[in-house]
Amino acid sequence: MSDLQLSLGAKRALTGLAAAAALSFLSAQDGWDPALRTGIKVVPCTVMAILALVGADSRPRRLLGAGLALSVLGDALLEWSDGLFIPGLLAFLTAHLLYIAGLALQWPGWAPLRGLPGLVFAGAVFALLLPGLGPLTIPVGVYSLVIAAMLWRATLGIGRPGVDPTLARLAAAGALLFVVSDAILAINKFATPLPLARLLNMSSYWGGQALLCAAALHLPPGDPAHAHPR
Repeated sequence: MSDLQLSLGAKRALTGLAAAAALSFLSAQDGWDPALRTGIKVVPCTVMAILALVGADSRPRRLLGAGLALSVLGDALLEWSDGLFIPGLLAFLTAHLLYIAGLALQWPGWAPLRGLPGLVFAGAVFALLLPGLGPLTIPVGVYSLVIAAMLWRATLGIGRPGVDPTLARLAAAGALLFVVSDAILAINKFATPLPLARLLNMSSYWGGQALLCAAALHLPPGDPAHAHPR
């Protein structure tokens, strides 16, 4: 899609559509038809995937855009039925792997201590969930490790020579909000009901995805020089 470009007007229209859909979904009542709720819920990330993928001229941006596209599937599965929790979890796990791959291409290296806070947080949330997980213990445990890894990779641009500080902050803040949204969702589902859980979960989720989409749009054009071994 690198040969296609969206006009400024089209971008504004899509952004307005995403915002309207998000507000409509947050105001949805329990009695709404599941198909209607699902259809509204997938709009914001669909718009973000379009914005990231249309005109994408680098592998990191395409991978981040693909992660947003997989998130659309995850949104649909989780909203349609509680019985689709595992497929939805797998869709989001794959989205995180795509985010990790894109961020690793853009910012290679390790800096393992950067991953420690996310790992500790994910471990603490997992320990809280553990009594209520039952047969979902392993899938949720694996997912917890992957999302902690995604947060770690997203922080590797901070303070890096030659990296746009705005880009680095967008990626890190987006990943952090995504981790927070998943923690809210999981605690509310498996540990204890939280007040305003749906509002807090979805607003932090969409905020995180929007920041990751903005990070994709801020990526410099072309593949990073280190992406092609000499």
